[in-house]
Amino acid sequence: MGKQSKLSALILFVALSSCVRNYKIPKEDYSLLPYTGKEILVFRSSKGDTDTIFLQGKSTFSSWTSTWDVFPKNAEHCIILAKSSDPSPPNGKQRYLDSLNFITLLNDGETKIQIKFTAKDAWFYCDSVYTKQTLTNTKNITLNIKGTSYKDVIILTPNKNVQEKYNGTYSDRPNTIYKLYWSRKDGIIRYDKKDEYWELIKKYKLN
Repeated sequence: MGKQSKLSALILFVALSSCVRNYKIPKEDYSLLPYTGKEILVFRSSKGDTDTIFLQGKSTFSSWTSTWDVFPKNAEHCIILAKSSDPSPPNGKQRYLDSLNFITLLNDGETKIQIKFTAKDAWFYCDSVYTKQTLTNTKNITLNIKGTSYKDVIILTPNKNVQEKYNGTYSDRPNTIYKLYWSRKDGIIRYDKKDEYWELIKKYKLN
């Protein structure tokens, strides 16, 4: 390669590098994440079953939103990992799955929460993503669970373009979660399926 070609390649590299957009999660936005990664969550269903989710720590890293973008975004992610029940166990035999993504706080130019919630025979399909604006501007409701009054609750449903309907594609799946009840302070405190609902009855925080 000649000197002129090398110089042109260097200029192109510098130009493209300068177009890469690097994003960090603002410190104040960590308040949107109501978990430290050291909690144990116990849920009970309206049918009397119980299920426990063990949070397994926090991992922070940066990654490209798409390697095919002309001007890619380097987004920061903060993931809460969890050990939880398999939502679709083989042969109906219940088992636990380790180190699953549970809740992700990310910033790709805008701070967002991504929820990949699964539990015993329960799946919040579509890996729904909610912007900071949605989380902060949605009107609060009050929800009472076992003597505890949560006054900071918002209702989350799967993304609109794939939202489950009772007469839709997912209506025959008994593990579909149609609604999540999200406390700004405590995270997921209830989730509704077609024929039952589950509520948070205990929350332990490990040292």
